[in-house]
Amino acid sequence: MHIHQIAGSFAGSNWAVVESAVVTPGQDGNDDLWLIVKRTIGGVTRRYIEIKTAPFEYGGIGDAFEVDCGLTYGGVAVGTVSGLDHLNGETADVLADGKVYKGLAVAAGAVSLPGGATAAKWQVGLGYQSEANTLELDVGGRDGSIVGRRKKVAKLILSLLETDTTGLQVQSFIRGRWEQVRIPSVVAPDGMAKLFTGNVEVPIDDSWEGQGRVKIRHVNPTPCTIRAMTPVFDAEP
Repeated sequence: MHIHQIAGSFAGSNWAVVESAVVTPGQDGNDDLWLIVKRTIGGVTRRYIEIKTAPFEYGGIGDAFEVDCGLTYGGVAVGTVSGLDHLNGETADVLADGKVYKGLAVAAGAVSLPGGATAAKWQVGLGYQSEANTLELDVGGRDGSIVGRRKKVAKLILSLLETDTTGLQVQSFIRGRWEQVRIPSVVAPDGMAKLFTGNVEVPIDDSWEGQGRVKIRHVNPTPCTIRAMTPVFDAEP
């Protein structure tokens, strides 16, 4: 079952509440999903009408809109963006000219980049994590299915499409250490996110009690598309 948790909070919960949703035909070939979302903002209940953006495909990293309840700024390079009164008192994630800034405070309807940085293209809004938990491995063994037998994952092979790997992490379902997906060749020295398409191997510190299950998460306000996942594992005979 898929659960889509909207960023923000309401009445002490860790996410916002969707009160109504409707789908209308879009003008770019994608359907538009309209939502009425209820959040607690500055101690007051607020309701906003929001529209889900189309999935990111083959664009510039600066154009990726991967936040909730957000806005886009484009123009001359600035260090502060205003017009964010709807997020007063919240912390926002920002993608500014392709560089990730997380947990910036919104005050008086504005947010500023740290260290005097400026940017000409901003995507700013409430950050969220994309997460997935796999099921128990079920493949054929020498004498039938391995369901119920102990299994241990050594590594994952992920097939990625236009993904910022700096925000991508995997973890054994039993052990608590998140493993960062690392591709040194696409790490930009200026701190800007880079998009990677291809296969990457990620080692996992797993145990025999995990049934071959793993967790995957992406924590940045940047694109992440996993086309396929192949576990490399050992199983009891």
